[in-house]
This record gives sequence, C-alpha cells and structure tokens, in this order.
Amino acid sequence: MLELSPREQQIVRLVAKGLVNKTIGHVLDISPWTVATHVRRIFAKLGVASRASMVAAAYEPGRPLAAGSEDARILAQHL
Repeated sequence: MLELSPREQQIVRLVAKGLVNKTIGHVLDISPWTVATHVRRIFAKLGVASRASMVAAAYEPGRPLAAGSEDARILAQHL
C-alpha cells in the first residue's frame, strides 16, 4: 500500500470536513490547482475515483488515517 504524505493527509482531512478545493487552497496557502493535483494523486494511491470514496478509503482499518487517528474516531461517530 502506498503511504500518503503529510500534505496529502491534511487534504484528505479537509475534504472529509466538506471543504472544496478553493477553500482547502486558502486554508493551506496553496492554489486550488495544486489541491486538485494532490487529490488526483491521492485517488491513484488509494485506488478510488471520487472524493467520498477517497475519504472512506483513507479511514478504513489498515489505511493511512485509520489507526489511532482522532479524526477517524470523530468521522466514525458521524457515519
């Protein structure tokens, strides 16, 4: 399994909160185009084709954001 970089993990967390690329770019002080590039790379690493699938896959057991992640526990409470 490919690991997500710290920046990619940040982007997954912000996507999970429902933010769009423009807002994520503003929060991280990068362009929305750079966000889109990160999102495409995350899709490829996780083998998914949508933002919802990306978030679900990233938080699955054994995936980058699953084990010991406070975000995983918070997200799980809302599913």
